[in-house]
Amino acid sequence: MEQIASSLDSSVEKRSTFSNSKGIVMKPSKLYEALHALIGERVPLHIWGACGVGKSQIVAQVANDLDYDFLDVRAVQLDPVDLRGLPRIAEDQTEWVPPKFLPTSGNGILFLDELTSAPQMTQAGCYQLVLDRKLGEYMLPDDWVVIAAGNPASERGVHFAMPRPLRNRFVHLELEPDLDDWCRWAVKTQVRPEIIAFLRFKPELLHTAMPCRPT
Repeated sequence: MEQIASSLDSSVEKRSTFSNSKGIVMKPSKLYEALHALIGERVPLHIWGACGVGKSQIVAQVANDLDYDFLDVRAVQLDPVDLRGLPRIAEDQTEWVPPKFLPTSGNGILFLDELTSAPQMTQAGCYQLVLDRKLGEYMLPDDWVVIAAGNPASERGVHFAMPRPLRNRFVHLELEPDLDDWCRWAVKTQVRPEIIAFLRFKPELLHTAMPCRPT
């Protein structure tokens, strides 16, 4: 755990070095430990990983363990102005009313899922939220932390390159599947032993992307 913390401390100090990299590569159990280590520091994190490797589930599990609220916001479903809210007139002045889904109290994780599937204008709308923990007049409560996740372009899904100003605001972690971690989870959740044995025999099939075929 101390080795993980030391590596992550270095990454916080040199956040900009990830502008051309997906970040520190971790298996699920190490990512789980890293999230526990960094959430208390309110460090904005971005988790990279292939489809289906468990990015969202691990963040949700950490929130549950810490008794934190878990607010899952799908960035791909937002327009650039949605995070700011709507204007209204109050005492002869215009003020912005933030969207109801943004937290105003308590502690929790604001999870911006599928961030790299959102158009760059929507991603740009997150600049201030990620770095300054605010959106106009709205302030993210002190005991909330911003975590985002997305798939790399190699997944061949809907993907928009993350603008460098946003990329430099995050500490980047990359999640990779790990057979031993998966087997421990499978035993705990009572996955059929035949499936566990098969994947022990054919570990390369734990997470294999199907090749794209023309229709």
